[in-house]
Amino acid sequence: MWYNWCMERVIGWWQRYYYLIWVLILMVCLVVLYGRTMAQLPIGYADSDELTMAAYLAGVPHPPSYPLFIWLLHDWLQIPTGLSVAVQANWFTALTQLLSLVMVYFGSLRVLRTSKLHAVLVTVGVGLLAMSTQFWWHSNLTEVFGLNHLLFASWWLTVIYLLLPEDGELSDFNTVKWWWVVHFVLLGLGMGHHPTFRLLALVTVYVMWWYRKAWKWLLLGGLGSIFLWVVSYGGLLLSLNSHGASYSWFMEPSLRGLWDVFMYQIYTSGGSAVETLTGEYSFDLLMNSLRNYILFMLNDMSVVGLLLGGYGFWWLGNKHRILGMAWLLTWLLTGPVIVLYMKFPIAAKLGDASYFWGLALRYRMLLLSEFVWGWAGIVGLVGWWHEQVYSSSQWLRNYWVVGGLGMALLIGVGYWQYDRVDLSETNFVHYYAEKILSDLPNDVMLVVDDDFVFSLLYKQLVEGVRTDVTIVPATYQMRWHYFYPERMDYLGLTDHDSDHKLAHMIAWNLDRGRTVYTYALRPEVIELLGLEANPFYGRPEGYVIAIDTYPVKEMQSLSSDYGLTVQLLDQEPETDWDRGWYGHLGYVHTTIGYLWGRQGETELAQTHLQIAEQMMQLEHNKQLVRDTVQYLTQSRDPSYLSIPPASAEQWAARAMENIDAAQYEEALWAAQRSTYKDPTNLGHYALQAEIASQLGMESYVSELLSLYQQLEARKLGGPGMEL
Repeated sequence: MWYNWCMERVIGWWQRYYYLIWVLILMVCLVVLYGRTMAQLPIGYADSDELTMAAYLAGVPHPPSYPLFIWLLHDWLQIPTGLSVAVQANWFTALTQLLSLVMVYFGSLRVLRTSKLHAVLVTVGVGLLAMSTQFWWHSNLTEVFGLNHLLFASWWLTVIYLLLPEDGELSDFNTVKWWWVVHFVLLGLGMGHHPTFRLLALVTVYVMWWYRKAWKWLLLGGLGSIFLWVVSYGGLLLSLNSHGASYSWFMEPSLRGLWDVFMYQIYTSGGSAVETLTGEYSFDLLMNSLRNYILFMLNDMSVVGLLLGGYGFWWLGNKHRILGMAWLLTWLLTGPVIVLYMKFPIAAKLGDASYFWGLALRYRMLLLSEFVWGWAGIVGLVGWWHEQVYSSSQWLRNYWVVGGLGMALLIGVGYWQYDRVDLSETNFVHYYAEKILSDLPNDVMLVVDDDFVFSLLYKQLVEGVRTDVTIVPATYQMRWHYFYPERMDYLGLTDHDSDHKLAHMIAWNLDRGRTVYTYALRPEVIELLGLEANPFYGRPEGYVIAIDTYPVKEMQSLSSDYGLTVQLLDQEPETDWDRGWYGHLGYVHTTIGYLWGRQGETELAQTHLQIAEQMMQLEHNKQLVRDTVQYLTQSRDPSYLSIPPASAEQWAARAMENIDAAQYEEALWAAQRSTYKDPTNLGHYALQAEIASQLGMESYVSELLSLYQQLEARKLGGPGMEL
């Protein structure tokens, strides 16, 4: 009796809520799967360490700063879970990704009309999307794209309901007015969250066209979206800025300040890291970009996935033409349009790190395009099954049979993908950052000219490692609240361009008697500093370089254990981000090896350059390492440690001699070194300005005059630190 009663209830509940049960089962399985492959440590991928750190400290990350994401993640991190900050932040991304899949599930059922078989097939399709390489991989670490997918999927669900209304005509505004309200709210939040979402306003315009009879209400809703975008973005950003966190980008608390963040003006004049090629146009560059996009989609979704997505677009065009056009427009805006705007780099003249990290960062911007195509693929899978397979076999009409086949397929795909996306044991960046900080002497200054600074700052500000070390990013604006006003002396005079600013900052701190170490200085900065006794001396210590004002002939005091990078030589890099890391480490070892070679330490130089050549992935960069080896082998120059240091006055006198000989470029080179040796001497800045004027370098002259005025004001007791 009780058994029959229970079975009747279970069967009735199943028949009524079967479409909920399928997605619930899938989500539980994905939670377990994502939890097993999730990164357990900070891994230094793209913006992940920076975003986690900024959210933990309630600071402002790099523009466009993602204030909605940062505030949500900050609140999430306040929940006591017993997890590490990194893992808890990663779970936030994983859960937003999973919720976006729930939206995909219900949106697909709305398009296909609910049936038991459709629910099974859509569940299989959603599972395949969840286990596609990039989607799964980006569910294992902290990134903004999970929230982007959730906002998009929720917004697109409203598009489906607007273009496939349950009751009434397509143009009947009153039957769908609340869907319009949700649509505009999500559009405003999405535009405030991520730049790619702003393109989707064109899809909203397309949908509005079909309800144009209510154009006044729709225009009001559009203006409401813009208002919500501005208020959510600006208000949340200003509230973050008010915290004054030890990691937080500079932002003037005004409308001008918001505009500067929105337009990346405090970040780089060229826009974000993926916009460095937006102003370049050539046939080869455009074709290379489209080729990279096709390969990205092909490698991630496979030929079958691409075909199913294409079939889905065709099926939608036939069954629901208006919705199909909106879907196609959405894919074009999130895929080809973005590709042709940002463009992919060509390897020929780039360093390994610049090229491969450039690829990886651009691929991230296309995750939404893949998401859109994958959603169309789910519709295509169900449409193909219903029209091509359903009628061929009675067995294939049974949703239990189809469910069993789908489960087997998902298990197979999950097993095949697991190792490709498993980040649970990824630990190199964690230990590398820890080693660099742990090896440094007490109370030193570490100047970092690379985005690896985010991982170093994470170790210090979140995990509390080596808080005595003053970490100064080359782009010091990212720690503005930390330096201003108490520690402004570390920054020196701040109106130079990026290379001169960094060289001057190092020289300024050496003049103040501070111990300065550097990591991954760009070649241009190394050239300005002249680390071969003109005017400073570079001393390799571990993975960093100490900058001295006089030759130090003792062997390095820091750990010379390079096992962390040597162990990578036994592994093949699996992703473009990994290849970028290998190239980055190759550059670090090349610089260290070159300096050892110039000191006459041939064996140490050979060791580092051999590691560097193996690390490099591109042949032309391997050749640069070989050329360095050849130069050091053939060079008969004495060790630069045997060259006595020249004074600022000697460099200034050399500049005057070059002026008398009308050798103005050499004169400028010498005058720059005079200011580096004595960065508080007004006369040396005036000398530089005079030479630069002769060379027609008007912008540089303006910078020098600004520096002169800053320094003069300080000497006269004006604003600024006391000299």
